[in-house]
Amino acid sequence: RGPGREALRILENSGLVAIAPRRGAIVTQLSTDEVADVFDIRSVLSGLGARRLAEMRTKEDIEMLLTQLDGLRKLAGKTGADASRDYVDAVVEFGLSINEASGNKRLNAMVTRLFHQTLRYSRLGLSSPERREQSFRNWEKLVDSIVEGRAEEAERTARHLVEQSKGHAIRLLKDEEQQKADVK
Repeated sequence: RGPGREALRILENSGLVAIAPRRGAIVTQLSTDEVADVFDIRSVLSGLGARRLAEMRTKEDIEMLLTQLDGLRKLAGKTGADASRDYVDAVVEFGLSINEASGNKRLNAMVTRLFHQTLRYSRLGLSSPERREQSFRNWEKLVDSIVEGRAEEAERTARHLVEQSKGHAIRLLKDEEQQKADVK
């Protein structure tokens, strides 16, 4: 019971569940405005991480970026039931790797939390093969700007990546809300 309770507290602190007395844990559903707010914050922080990495990249960082980009390239063209999930998982790992390599531990902790809060919405935003291909092209541009040390461009590109996911996820959420309203 103890470890289960602790796990639920961690999920509650991350905004993924709400603990209701006598009802237990309930998975939270954010409104489109809340989703937009969280993605906006993630956009700024991800941009900062990309900028810092571009300014202080090492040979090891460049190798890591190129390796992860190659893996993402393979997943971007993948089709099938698991294609979206696998791509999003790789994107999350890639984004977290960039922020970890930026050298700012607090930034990394904040971005990690925001990635977890937006994960289900990122899955929505990257659900189509066309959207994953567009996303991959943006990641390719981001890696190029970091490798070449173009810090401002890296920041803009990282923010753009998150903004595109936000826009697509919100459109899909609004469509779902509209469909539910139409059914009623």
